[in-house]
Amino acid sequence: MIEKSFNEWDSEGKRLFGNDRTKWKFVCPSCGNVQSVKDFSRLIESARARPESAVQECYHRFFFYSKRCSWTAYGPKRGPIILRKNNEFIPVFDFYRGI
Repeated sequence: MIEKSFNEWDSEGKRLFGNDRTKWKFVCPSCGNVQSVKDFSRLIESARARPESAVQECYHRFFFYSKRCSWTAYGPKRGPIILRKNNEFIPVFDFYRGI
């Protein structure tokens, strides 16, 4: 598990994907699904997803017919990244670093 400050993480996201956070991509540590905030925005009306879910919850967990993955960063296994923000620790997925 890697611990980062929110500012370190935010700077890394901007460097990798630009300032538009809806285009930032994250990877589920369990199934390898690559997802963005924009992907989750499409789920809001059909599921209980929020745009910010992309950083902590696998996209597949919002499809009740799918048994592919239900991983969450805040679950029993945590991580793989822990952010420090205002004396709070927030578990998140890592950024997608592929092509």
